[in-house]
Amino acid sequence: AHFIDNDWKLHKKILNFYAISSHKCDDIVLVLGKCLEEWGLVSKLYNIMVDNAANNDTACNAFIGDLKRHCHFLFSGEEFLHVRCVAHILNLVVWDGLKVVGKSINRVRAAVKFIKQSPSRLQRFHECVVAEKIDSKASLSLDVPTRWNSTFKMLSTALVYEHVFTKYSKRD
Repeated sequence: AHFIDNDWKLHKKILNFYAISSHKCDDIVLVLGKCLEEWGLVSKLYNIMVDNAANNDTACNAFIGDLKRHCHFLFSGEEFLHVRCVAHILNLVVWDGLKVVGKSINRVRAAVKFIKQSPSRLQRFHECVVAEKIDSKASLSLDVPTRWNSTFKMLSTALVYEHVFTKYSKRD
């Protein structure tokens, strides 16, 4: 929950964790309603932020319908209650953009994976780093395909070691 207190100070709190038996609309609506009721927040709700999954859209629409039937006042009005997570949307946009350079990313990923899979290869790579006089403590990292920032980190680190990869490929 994000809220502003009487002194206009922004607060961010995790209210609770609930186990949801499934990601079906009815289960999401039930757990969301239960959490908001327990905390006395139903009448104070401004918006619900979710990713773009279809079940979340369905659940939010159903939940808003329930709120309209049981509450006479929606703080933000119905049109602003369901908000899609900008970070999730940005992640999807970036991944679409990364598809354009997918072959290059896959080549870097394969090279990093190849080196990291073997202690002896990693040792040879470090020897090439020393030989190339690269002054960096950054270690090679594989990305997590669902997190573009990890792909950025993998590519940034690989770029630092670009000449090392070339030297390594000639040596190996």
